[in-house]
Amino acid sequence: MRGHMLTKTIKAMVAGAFSACVWMAPANAAYIYNSGPGANQQGGTSVNTAQYVAVEVALDGPATIGSIEAWLAVFNPGSLTISLHGSSGLTPGAQLHSKAVTLSTTTTADWYGVSGLDWTVDAGTYWISLIPDAVLSAALPTSPVGTDEVAIGGSGYGGGWFVPSKDYWDNENYAIRIGAAEEVAVAEPAMLGLVGVGVLGLAWRRRRTSAA
Repeated sequence: MRGHMLTKTIKAMVAGAFSACVWMAPANAAYIYNSGPGANQQGGTSVNTAQYVAVEVALDGPATIGSIEAWLAVFNPGSLTISLHGSSGLTPGAQLHSKAVTLSTTTTADWYGVSGLDWTVDAGTYWISLIPDAVLSAALPTSPVGTDEVAIGGSGYGGGWFVPSKDYWDNENYAIRIGAAEEVAVAEPAMLGLVGVGVLGLAWRRRRTSAA
């Protein structure tokens, strides 16, 4: 009887340790911002070293960003750096996060961007910039919904951001979507040690019972 109770106790310890050793890690999930795809498969605003784009987005609450994508058509392959900025009014503010992705030539527009992110943000207004390397040539077809404000930059604009006035680029509705990072259960290594101790205890108990 006493041995049976000991076995039950060890099993309960293993189950409790396993449930306690779980923490939450991010994985791509639902979208926290989604303008929908562009209305066109080709055409739109050119994206190259002479001209690139930043768009303003408003996030309703704190979140962890897992991915950022733009509706793009790629004419010449290259690298695109997608950055998240704070806001300085009509133009992007300080860069908060950044990641580059290599794009291949496509015949039609589709969602392209960066994933595997773990960028934590509060509610507020942010800017997303899409800056190509020296060889990438792409286009941003417009979207029926699109983003808020738009800023145009590049070597053709002195290397800075060009926004003559608020709502100046309102006719340029670009498609952007931001994926949230979903939390999934992952076991912590330190707590896994406790589970291992419990398993060894069960094995020792069974060995003693078999020997008897």
